[in-house]
Amino acid sequence: MKKELFTFALLASILIFSVINSVFISDLTAKTGELLLLAAEDETSAEKLVSEAEALWRRHDSYLSVVLRHSDIDGIEDAIYEIRRNIVSGNMAGVALAARMTNERLKSVARFEQPRIGSIF
Repeated sequence: MKKELFTFALLASILIFSVINSVFISDLTAKTGELLLLAAEDETSAEKLVSEAEALWRRHDSYLSVVLRHSDIDGIEDAIYEIRRNIVSGNMAGVALAARMTNERLKSVARFEQPRIGSIF
């Protein structure tokens, strides 16, 4: 009976962690994406908003390295750099396009982290 109880506790812990991780990743990607989209709409505050988005994303770098694929992390960081490059060059149309694409990539990461039976067990 102890073995079954231990197994049940382990599976319950994995399920709980999966749900908490999903909520955290969804919240982080939504906030980051929102800041990037706001940067595309406000030329005067664009650099500040992108810096805030990048700081928010990098603040959780250690955790993200454990739960996300490194290619996703690198892709998002490259996309943020692309937005910043467009801001510096004064290409606000490029900022808007890159922000929308980055937001979609962030949404994709959040969807991928949603708990599914196959991803949990």
